[in-house]
Amino acid sequence: MSVAQQPPPPYGYGQPVYGPPPTSNVVVVTQPGAGMTARPGTCRHCGIGYPHSTYSVMGILLAILCFPIGILCCLMLTETRCSHCRALL
Repeated sequence: MSVAQQPPPPYGYGQPVYGPPPTSNVVVVTQPGAGMTARPGTCRHCGIGYPHSTYSVMGILLAILCFPIGILCCLMLTETRCSHCRALL
């Protein structure tokens, strides 16, 4: 006896059919001045960047060569530079 083979059912057969998802109206209200505003920096040269301190090369050399006292020299020999234009302040 041979059993007749039937083709498999199509993909999704027997699954529930859903309609398109419901749409909703979204209203975005922005307030003036609530977004990001470009604030000027505090650099005296460019007015955009912010000052930050770095150790000078001489200070680092003194810290290495004259270890205990050199660290105090390194802390005293800092350079303040602008983060935008790299000018010494």
